[in-house]
Amino acid sequence: MGGGLLATPLGLKRRVTIMEYKMKIHLVVFIFLLLFANSCTENSNPIFPTNTGNSTILFSSNKKLAVINADGSNYQIIPIESNTVTVANLSSDASKVVYGSVDTTYQQIILYNLRNNETVKITDDNLFHDSPVISPDNNSVLFLTKFNWTYHLYLKNIVNGNVKLLNNSLNAYDPTFSSDGSKIACWGNNEGDSVGVVIMNIDGSNPKFIGKGYYPEFSPDGKKILYQNPIPPYDEGLYIMNIDGTDRNFISYIPYQTKPRFSPDGSKILFSKFTDNFDIYLINIDGSNLINLTNSSEGETQPEFTTDGSKIVFVQYDSVSKINKLCSMNTDGTNKKVVFEDSSIYGIKIF
Repeated sequence: MGGGLLATPLGLKRRVTIMEYKMKIHLVVFIFLLLFANSCTENSNPIFPTNTGNSTILFSSNKKLAVINADGSNYQIIPIESNTVTVANLSSDASKVVYGSVDTTYQQIILYNLRNNETVKITDDNLFHDSPVISPDNNSVLFLTKFNWTYHLYLKNIVNGNVKLLNNSLNAYDPTFSSDGSKIACWGNNEGDSVGVVIMNIDGSNPKFIGKGYYPEFSPDGKKILYQNPIPPYDEGLYIMNIDGTDRNFISYIPYQTKPRFSPDGSKILFSKFTDNFDIYLINIDGSNLINLTNSSEGETQPEFTTDGSKIVFVQYDSVSKINKLCSMNTDGTNKKVVFEDSSIYGIKIF
């Protein structure tokens, strides 16, 4: 791998500093959510398949992992082997679920096939694994493995079982695929005093540090990257740039937010942020026309567009019933309705 991605003590110190900052922010968010919504982790946004007629939501309820159509139909509990699921993602055709399963000491990556009820162990060792994502062609799983205090990026072909180390010089976080599956984006510390976004080919070749930031998200056409950066002393900023790191533009302040998402056509960005409470916001990619879609006394988090872009699905905490509800609405905030009533007390949503 390129020497520019090797971690140095200075780069590591900077990474730890920003990670500590992020942990403080996340702790505040977590406290608010426990008291206000009893739900949600930062990476727990709805994940929808891209080529099915009816968008499918992956979520947890009463400590069970389940799927349901965005219109509330076809609710199914996934018969997983683990009682503790920390992160989960759905394949693009809604046929597979990959999740992190915690045993007594380590976290392993498990794949469950919804069509043939087959369970496949993506990892099975004495190491900690995290952040699994299924490739757009549904043939591979991207994940992180921690050893020597560093997260390494791996890709496993679930067809032939081959496993490849993509990068061992980058302390990687939050890997994601471009929509065509040709590229991978993640963030980590580079050689200098910074934490930044890295893009590489799917085979791990040609890794490039394209600028400071974290939590990268490809635009639907794969030409731009949505990312975040701290704005001292305590704010978070949402930014967008080209995949070569050029044309970096500020979009919005996003205090205490959940991970932003592009609209299917790439023209808008959806996120929730805390002001007086958590609300769902929509904004153009040029930073114009910021709209509060919920603006209610309840807490709304974890928004995502349905596949066709006609609806938004989100989580609302009902302060009367004291439960979390999966809800949907039009993209202008009208026609809000409940998709699924979650009766769990501490049902952390993993969408």
